[in-house]
Amino acid sequence: MGRHVVIVDDLVQSGGTLLECQRLLFDHGAEAVSAYATHGVFPREAWKLFEPADGLAGFKYEYVWITDSCPETAEAVRDQAPFELLTLAGPIAAALQSRKPSPDGEPAPFTPRAACRLGPTAA
Repeated sequence: MGRHVVIVDDLVQSGGTLLECQRLLFDHGAEAVSAYATHGVFPREAWKLFEPADGLAGFKYEYVWITDSCPETAEAVRDQAPFELLTLAGPIAAALQSRKPSPDGEPAPFTPRAACRLGPTAA
């Protein structure tokens, strides 16, 4: 296969599923494996299983992107390879700001497009 594969998950607890997926992907020829999870819970410091020295059978994750939705985990993995933190503040603020009331005073309908807009928002 020789590809860089990215696994997308909504919630990671112990990380067991991601580690098993990583092993299977390498067994099938992946050159590199990364993961994205919206909520990295990692109780009892389970995130340490993803540190390069502890990679399953010598394999390591290239990147593990998680959001800052779990503040304790975010603080623990800050500046720890292979983790990279993504903030939710901007996209959530943009979604909320896009819901300005219409002329009749009713809230504007929620649209996924507004929720996914990244970057600074107009005041």
